[in-house]
Amino acid sequence: MLKDETEDIERLSDTISVRMKQFFAAVINECLELLGTPPCDHEVIVFGSLARNEMTPYSDFEWAILTNSEEEECKVFFRNLTNLVHLQLINLGETILPSMNIEAINGWFYDDITRKGVSVDGFLPQACKTPLGNMPLGNAPEFELIHTPEKMADFQNNDWYRKNWKLGDTLLTFSPLQPDKHILVDAYRKDMAKILSFPCDSECCEHDASCRAWPTRGSCRGLRTLREDVSLYGDVMTGNNVLDDGKIYDVKKEIYRLTDRVFSALAKCYEVDASGTFAILDKLCEREIISSEARDNFTSASTIAIKLRLSTYLKTGKQGEQLMASSSEETGKLTSVFYMPNNEELFHIFFIAIPLYKELKKLKAAGNIPTSLTHSSFYDDSDVTMGHIYCCLLNYDEALECYDRALEQDLENLSIEIRRISIALFIEKGTKKMGKIQENLDTLLCKINQSWSEPHQEITPFVNRLDFEENRQLLEVLLSAFSFFNCPKYFELAEKIAMAYLTVKERKYSAAGELLMMKIAFVHFPKTIIQQHIDAITSGMTSLIDDEGLSTKGIGSLNRLGEFLFNRDKIGKAYRCFQRALSMEHLLYGMVPNVNVMTSLYFLGKTSLFLFMYGESKFYFESLVQLFESYGGPTARLKIKDTYLQLALLSIEMGYSAEESVCYLEKGLKITTGSTNDAELSLDCALYNKLAIRWYVQLNQEKAWKYILESKACLRNIVGTKARVKVTYLISLRLLLNSRNQMKELKY
Repeated sequence: MLKDETEDIERLSDTISVRMKQFFAAVINECLELLGTPPCDHEVIVFGSLARNEMTPYSDFEWAILTNSEEEECKVFFRNLTNLVHLQLINLGETILPSMNIEAINGWFYDDITRKGVSVDGFLPQACKTPLGNMPLGNAPEFELIHTPEKMADFQNNDWYRKNWKLGDTLLTFSPLQPDKHILVDAYRKDMAKILSFPCDSECCEHDASCRAWPTRGSCRGLRTLREDVSLYGDVMTGNNVLDDGKIYDVKKEIYRLTDRVFSALAKCYEVDASGTFAILDKLCEREIISSEARDNFTSASTIAIKLRLSTYLKTGKQGEQLMASSSEETGKLTSVFYMPNNEELFHIFFIAIPLYKELKKLKAAGNIPTSLTHSSFYDDSDVTMGHIYCCLLNYDEALECYDRALEQDLENLSIEIRRISIALFIEKGTKKMGKIQENLDTLLCKINQSWSEPHQEITPFVNRLDFEENRQLLEVLLSAFSFFNCPKYFELAEKIAMAYLTVKERKYSAAGELLMMKIAFVHFPKTIIQQHIDAITSGMTSLIDDEGLSTKGIGSLNRLGEFLFNRDKIGKAYRCFQRALSMEHLLYGMVPNVNVMTSLYFLGKTSLFLFMYGESKFYFESLVQLFESYGGPTARLKIKDTYLQLALLSIEMGYSAEESVCYLEKGLKITTGSTNDAELSLDCALYNKLAIRWYVQLNQEKAWKYILESKACLRNIVGTKARVKVTYLISLRLLLNSRNQMKELKY
């Protein structure tokens, strides 16, 4: 079935690409009729998905003009031609405003009105793959893509590659716009191949005697592209990061990335001269670089990726690249997201992508290109892989069953044990099961370090036996366990692990991973963090946010940065972060329940309250309750409970009726997570105390007394935060003791 579908998708992609080339050629010819005869010979080449014959009806055009002369007269003519072509395409009404690099709206305007479709590559620093290049931006070094074949090939030389390696990488995949015009194109291909065939002499590369042969420039640059993609998308595609569970996938940057970057980069590594995914895979197989089984698996994954990209674009009628797997527990549909009709295709992609990215991680670490990759068929439907995919779908019950089976086969798989305990802490709420989870956690910690719970335990085994991602997940588990079980030893261990990573400079892990580790330390151990780390995370996370733009990751990073600033008492800056995040969420999600929206609304309510903007704070808290009161999960339920408490305090502060504040407090008490952790008990105690005070003020001593007793009963079960909550209890008690002598018999 997949073989037949592959042939259909390949034919469809070819048809769309041919028609789009014909359309683009017609636009250019129409403009040439207005400008007259060109002063020199020329040929148009196209890049990207159009060069690979994988274009969609909503893709943008990346193009350049090859000429047989570098004279200024030719340059001016083709610059005018380019401007006229761009005007024609802009008039189609499918060019979003931010891509035009209009200074007055840069950085804050998100065009959610224009349906992004047929357009030219944006006038942005990371784009500009048009004949005009980045000259309209006034960037240094300036470049344009109107050149002779020899000059165009010069972008592959080391000087230009150091300045802008992504430009050189883009110019490697090209095809003539019109198949019958390829004299200059052939010359460009020959000149470029000559430059890339030289032995690699880049200062950016490291080669040693273990290389089977000194790699060429082209091969080494393909390796660089692979390493870049593994760093950016490896965790997402292997399911190793629990923070990606239930994520909205960017179908272009994550799912389709296999097709448009990874296989193309593999072709460059092995100096395979082919354009288009299917042609590349056939050539790799012919040269026995991959096995026939791997070729078939990669082909089927590419087919699904191309189909999903087309489906998302056609569904939204634009370049709508957000895709989410189906879920049996959906709380609402996001209007800007394409939902997969079934998850079988997603499973199939991950069965292939996970072993591929694992192999690429090894290749990245080695720094050299192996002779072949025929040792693997690149298909893994093991229980571990299945468990990771079920986590992505938020189907944790199935994931736990998969991980249990995996652990029966491999009792020493620490990574899966950590993952399993993390999930169990999230979904299991019964006291008996929680006891078993704690027992499993203690057993796991003993496997890593037998003396982990002793006062001066050694941290080295945790840092040496677990990789960075495993330690990051263990940190999350320890902090959750501290909250659930009121056990300070878990917190102490988490703090030492976090600080070990922050203080050892020579330890290597990704920049994003370092920022995440810092974030954990900032949020949970603010007193132990020095100023240089504060500056580092603020600067680093700001850069990540700017790079991501309007995306799920960008929104998540904004919320994390806002939380960090809030915990550091930078209330004004935190408020602006959450405001920006909420405006982006409105564009991406609408106001459908989503964990990012919940976080933004909650902290906007808190920061507004701290800034004495009571009306605004009340609006955000009421919006939160309206959207998320029936939202599942213990974290969400605790936020709703605290929100009702904040609304009651605001009601009192703003002089509203006593009935309103009492109503909020009583609603807060009805919200429960089903557990008995300190966080919920603390909130319950605060709610009971506020109710006691409200009824005392209303001279209803009977009800005031009732809630004081409830508060006392609640207080008995609190361990970690007992002292803080007891202060509130004693204040309420004193108010009652002053008016009722019969309360003297109360013992506490």
